[in-house]
Amino acid sequence: MNTLAPIDENAVHAIERPDSRLLTYYILTSFLAGPGLPFLLVYQYFRYHTMRYRFDDEGVSMQWGILFHREINLTYARIQDIHLSSNILERWLGLARIQVQTASGNSGAEMTIEGVREFEMLRDYLYSKMRGTRGLPSTPLRKRRRYTAPRTTSPRSFAMSRRRSTRSESNSRRGGRPRRMSDLLPTSRATTLFERVLKIPPAPDPPAGTPGSTRTFRGAPGLYRYQLVIWIGRQLAAAAGLFFGFMFLDAIPEFPYDHLLLYLEYFGVLTYLAALPVTFLMVHLDYQLRWYIVTDRSLRIREGLVHISEKTMSFSNIQNISVKQGPVQRFFGIADVEVRTAGGGSSAPGHEGKSADTHLGYFRGVDNAEEIRDTILARVRMLRDSGLGDPDAMDRPARMVSVDATEAARRLLAEVCALRQALAADG
Repeated sequence: MNTLAPIDENAVHAIERPDSRLLTYYILTSFLAGPGLPFLLVYQYFRYHTMRYRFDDEGVSMQWGILFHREINLTYARIQDIHLSSNILERWLGLARIQVQTASGNSGAEMTIEGVREFEMLRDYLYSKMRGTRGLPSTPLRKRRRYTAPRTTSPRSFAMSRRRSTRSESNSRRGGRPRRMSDLLPTSRATTLFERVLKIPPAPDPPAGTPGSTRTFRGAPGLYRYQLVIWIGRQLAAAAGLFFGFMFLDAIPEFPYDHLLLYLEYFGVLTYLAALPVTFLMVHLDYQLRWYIVTDRSLRIREGLVHISEKTMSFSNIQNISVKQGPVQRFFGIADVEVRTAGGGSSAPGHEGKSADTHLGYFRGVDNAEEIRDTILARVRMLRDSGLGDPDAMDRPARMVSVDATEAARRLLAEVCALRQALAADG
């Protein structure tokens, strides 16, 4: 059942302050500032102690700051997108950030809720209050389990298994939670260990929707080959840089302490060799741990390794759907499906086409882009409340107008009858 899990609203309303682990996270990240450590640490300390949340039946508010106080108030009916994001340090502390976005012109999140241990429950609560998801039945979700992956060593067999799993998943219309990752993606013992070190969460639950409407799409095998080509190019570029570094040291005349530069070159070579298997495993896992889940009400996209992003978008808020394919992607037989919700300014794509715009979602590296596009378009059109505004708020004036018109007609009829009777009495 891919319906919303029952949520204790009293537990959500009781959230007023962030968990103490957020202060630990602030302290650890402050050390990355280097010389700015004292200043950032003081700022983070007062930010944590002044941060307050308030959840009620109409919306959520957040405030923080002493010298520069800031307060944000959002109503549930105006929420467009809800995303979960976490880095490796946050996952080790059991934390994640909930990014809440409205139909504003900002490409970033309007509100970022931090320091909540039950972030998935809070995400589902906020999502249940969004437009296009109200009135869905509630049912308990299955218990989340980590997978135990079988071993495989052949990239060819890996790609073949991915092709079979991709086809079976994209052509199925089964309801409920997706199978475990071990049932879909065979992995080696090394990748399983690497996944545990990175604290990769289990497969995501489907977003809200009616039973039997869940469809799970996966990245195509061409995406894996595309990522491998990029990885090989980067390794060759790094090796060429080290080679030219040795040639430069051999060409320049001797000078005092020139052996230090040679030691640095040797250190660079050792670092390069040690990073080869790690970066290869990251390419391997980045391909595996991409999830594109679609129901008749919403979609959910998860991607990333060190920084994991899980985006949830309601079809009632989706404005544009486009398919993008470059010449290299065309060679590998893959394309990207871009989904955009209302609001958000234009932002230049970053690394590998990724954008920081929270109004954007990408089905990256799929070989059935047209099918995904048509599926989303069909489900967007099925929703009668597509577009901006709260459907509940729009329905209420319509019903009021209908009641007022009926009452006015009755009064008019009564006046006509009374006038007719008066005329008949005079005659």
